[in-house]
Amino acid sequence: MAELDKLSREERQAFRCRYMQCYESQCYYLLLDKKRLAVVHGGLQEENMGYFSGKIRAVCLYGETTGETDENGRPQRRDWAASYHGKALVVYGHTVAERPDLVNNTVDIDQGCVYGGYLTALRYPEMEFVQVRGKVYAHYRGDGKVPE
Repeated sequence: MAELDKLSREERQAFRCRYMQCYESQCYYLLLDKKRLAVVHGGLQEENMGYFSGKIRAVCLYGETTGETDENGRPQRRDWAASYHGKALVVYGHTVAERPDLVNNTVDIDQGCVYGGYLTALRYPEMEFVQVRGKVYAHYRGDGKVPE
């Protein structure tokens, strides 16, 4: 941020445009191991695998939402993993979970690292979790519980 603060307004705007072009050009999700493994930030239903659209992109980034907002103005999220019945294992994050539990062939590996929880990785196909404790970089403002 200190480096950005040294730039002129025009230079900051140019940097922001280059960053957004790079960000927007990235794929929404990865299908690996002959489509037996999907890696995504927010969520992904099997019927959307192999397809791309604005709606699919939004779900991939943020998970499925109800259309309602919470008391902080944030979108309320559906528990999409509870209704997932796909063959591909979906590894995702975005929603802080106390631990990386397998639910309907999905696993949320977001254990709140930035809030002092854990950075979690899944060793695939071994199905082993590796975790290291994070440092507190932000205070958790969601409704999930950050691990002790």
